[in-house]
Amino acid sequence: MDTQGEPSQRQLTLGARLFVATLIGAPLLPWVVGAVAKLYLQSAGKPTLPWSYFLEPSKLIGDLVLSGAFALPFILYAAAAWWILAAPHLGLDDDERRWLVIPGFALGVVAYIWNSWIVFLVYEPLLFFVPYYAAGIALGFVLGGVVIIARRIGHGRTAPHA
Repeated sequence: MDTQGEPSQRQLTLGARLFVATLIGAPLLPWVVGAVAKLYLQSAGKPTLPWSYFLEPSKLIGDLVLSGAFALPFILYAAAAWWILAAPHLGLDDDERRWLVIPGFALGVVAYIWNSWIVFLVYEPLLFFVPYYAAGIALGFVLGGVVIIARRIGHGRTAPHA
């Protein structure tokens, strides 16, 4: 753990990796969850749309745009997380920066998978416009902040050092 101030090279690399992984993974994850949901429904003997419906070229372009729009809050959080992990002026050490960012990603991914599962299980594309997973990201961010405050109180340090 470093002292307050400049983030370590490891923090900068973590921020970049989280951003790139989110930029690639967030638009693709609903497709993976959708395929698993379709296989689940088929194995349960429930009616589903044929694979060709999802891969029809005219519909595919719209679905890709929709996936990108659905992932936008997550991508914006990844950009903010990269900034937080690299920001020396926040008065946070490396551990505190990670505590502020990682819980939001963890709860966000769980909520993102759940949100995608519900969308494909009931096949209601309009649910893509209600990104419930953003609440998971926000909750994780707040929980990380609570952990930082608790750690600072436990160490007798209540205010950030500039």
